[in-house]
Amino acid sequence: RRSESRHLPAFETERRGSTVVRADATPENLRLLYAIMAYDRKQHIHLLTMLHSAVSMCEGGLRVTILLYTADSNPYTPKEREELQALCDSCTGRTGGTLALENIAVDAQLKFDATMQHRKEFLRRIDEYDLFVYSEDDVHIEL
Repeated sequence: RRSESRHLPAFETERRGSTVVRADATPENLRLLYAIMAYDRKQHIHLLTMLHSAVSMCEGGLRVTILLYTADSNPYTPKEREELQALCDSCTGRTGGTLALENIAVDAQLKFDATMQHRKEFLRRIDEYDLFVYSEDDVHIEL
């Protein structure tokens, strides 16, 4: 059976129990776009926990891209960026998973509207990814 939507390209589906899934959906080929808002960076320890979770997803075979949003008035220092990148680079990729980190600075004057910036990026990349997750650095989601 072919599934089509106005947003996503057509793909083959199959029924597994009561769930309809992509016929080729396996952890080895799923692409996840994971946006995290770390506006003022006060929850850095929680962010590290979230990145460890992303490394685990990568080790499980998912191809993960993290969009890390921060306010341009409070950017990460080069040392902090190196720490975050080193954590992401710790994924061995032995099961085909990958993990990429993109730092994105948003205008600090946006305040609460800054939390909506990921929507533009999700829409722009809708054909490149299978799963989309948004979280803030003070709300941990175990994936």
